[in-house]
Parts: sequence; C-alpha cells; structure tokens
Amino acid sequence: MSNPEPKVVQKITAAGYYYKSGTRDLGPFTVEQEQNPNFDLELAKGLDVEPKDIIAARLHTLTRPTTFTEIAEVLGSTVRHDLANKLILFCAGVLNFTDSDQVNILMSGESSGGKTYTAQEVVSYFPQDSIRLIAAASPTAFFHDQGKWDEESHVLSVDLKQKILVFLDQPDYRLQERLRPLASHDQRELLYKITDKNRRGALRTKNVKLIGYPTIIFCAAKLTLDEQERTRVFILSPDTDQEKLQESIQLRIKRDGNREAFKEWIDNHPQRKWLRGRVNSIQTANLKQVIVEDQDEIYNRFIETHNRLAPRHQRDVSRIMALIKAHALLNWKHREKVHEDTIIASKEDVDAGFWLYQQVAKPNELGLAPHLYEIWDTVIKPLIK
Repeated sequence: MSNPEPKVVQKITAAGYYYKSGTRDLGPFTVEQEQNPNFDLELAKGLDVEPKDIIAARLHTLTRPTTFTEIAEVLGSTVRHDLANKLILFCAGVLNFTDSDQVNILMSGESSGGKTYTAQEVVSYFPQDSIRLIAAASPTAFFHDQGKWDEESHVLSVDLKQKILVFLDQPDYRLQERLRPLASHDQRELLYKITDKNRRGALRTKNVKLIGYPTIIFCAAKLTLDEQERTRVFILSPDTDQEKLQESIQLRIKRDGNREAFKEWIDNHPQRKWLRGRVNSIQTANLKQVIVEDQDEIYNRFIETHNRLAPRHQRDVSRIMALIKAHALLNWKHREKVHEDTIIASKEDVDAGFWLYQQVAKPNELGLAPHLYEIWDTVIKPLIK
C-alpha cells in the first residue's frame, strides 16, 4: 500500500530541491540543474549513494502522503488566500478522473474579485486536453460545437466524459436549464431534443445525446441561478479582505512588470512541477472510484450539526463525500486497494473532507454566495441584535 523509505530523501520547496542521505544534506538545486543529464551521477557521488537511489527518492516524493494544507501552499504561488476556493476547485479536478464523482462549482462574487482567475489558475494543473474554456454559448451552439453527427442514427453525440467545462461568464439561463440533468448525474447518457434550422430556414427537431459526466465550473458576477442550480453546485466567492488584496496586487505587478520573467518563474517553480507530477500520477493510476466504509460515522457527524433536515441536505452530504474521496485520491498510493481501480478512504480522509466542507457549509446550505453571507453575518446580523 505504501513504498518503503528510500535511502535518499528529497525535499521540495519554493527555493528548490534538497537531498539528504544520512548526515549529508545538499541543496537547493534548481529545475535547470535537475534537468542536466549528469546531475544524478554528480549528486549520487556527493551523497555517497547510487544514481538509482536519487530516482527512488523522486518517485517517493511524487506519491508520498500529502495534506490539503500542503496543496493549498503550492496553489498559493499564484492564488493568494482563498483557501477553501482553491482547494475545492483542485478537488474538483482530481475527482474528474473518477468514473462518476465529478462535482459542479459556481464562482460568484463582485467584479474583479478573481473568480475567473482562480478557476483558470487551478485547472491549469490538470491535462489541458480535458479542459474547455467557454466564454459564451447559446443553448443550441453549445451542443453543435461540441458534438459529432452520426448520419446513420441521426443523433448528435457529445462526449463530455471527464471533461472540465469552465464557463468564464454566466451562460444563458436556457443552457443552464438544459444542463440540470447533466449536473445532477441523472443518467450517464442523456437524450435531448432540440430545434434547429435546415438550409431552407425551416425548423426541424434534432436529437442530441450527451455522454458521460463532466466537471462544470461557472464564473458569474451575479448570483442569478435558479434554486435548482444552486443545490447542484458548490458556491464559492473570492476573499476580498485587505491582506489578500495587497498580496494579489503585488503578484499582479510582478506579472505585468516582466511577463517573460514571470512565466519563467511559474514554469520552473519546483513545488508547482511537483503538484503537476502528482496530478499525472493520479491520472495514470486510472482509479475509477473511492469506497467510504464508515458510513455511520459520517451520518452521525452530519446529523450533529444539522438538527433540522431539509431536502437540499441530501445533496449537501454528497459534497462532503466528494471532498473525502478527493483527499483519498490525493493519497491513493497509501490507501487500501480492493480492485485495480478502487481504493478505500481512511479516517484521515473523512476528517479532511469534513474540515474543508465546514469552510463553506453555512452559506452553501443557505444557497448564498459566501460574500453575501459575510455581509449578513458581519453587518446586518449585529444590527438586528
């Protein structure tokens, strides 16, 4: 279930790569040094080990146990603060590799708050061929642009399996309505009947079949989603406190001041390269599902904080389950395998999932964006008292 400790221990920080064997400790080394063909041989001599021990150290670091806190630190290289936002977005990307545990997210907040920026930064860690950035789409154009026409069956098939759909602005409400069954995972294949115009301009009915479950991320300045959409998504809002804004402005100046240098810094950031490598290891593990065994404990913990249940809680508890599974996938190498494509979540995963969910629980269970709930909690509520 886990690899034995290697002779050489690798540590990765923003400053570079460190290697330790016994009492010998060398580093930091840059990405450029790591890519030198003679680097492993020279490092092995310096540590008095074999080159294969250096390779083993890297492989161990790539799949060693990790936490949400460490993931947040790496994501913080370009996304300041916004702890829950970036972690839940990252969890959504990890869950996209599974068979049917994909989730939906609404990034809602005031203009220039960083909704689209945060979403794009986080999804950049995942395979680019699975990401579709959509600026705008009409209900009909969305299906036509994505699908392939089958002349024999007269069906337009749209394969959305393990795709990450990022709507950079709130889509047409009619498209949102059509996506409801897809966001709810009602069926793995959904048949839609839409109207279309032929070459003569006459209306005709066209059959569209959506295949698979995607991850859907909406970015919207206004929270105008229907109640049915709100219960199907995590609702997140960027932080707008002074400390976050100060750090974000500093980062923006650094990026705009020298774009080429900033890109080079991003591309050669050791921790970011490690996280991308970890994402790749999860993908290549080809895990389809995560089993959560201690279901009674999860039920009891949920009931403890929900004295009066509402119908929407049936979907809220599913979000907790999703975060638990995401944490297990991050540590898949250290979880019990029951099949080649199935692992079992640990108590550590359960605790991590509940912890992360609690960061957004109150506003989400009220169907509110966190920034609106904050106004209620810090301004309106004290005035009422």
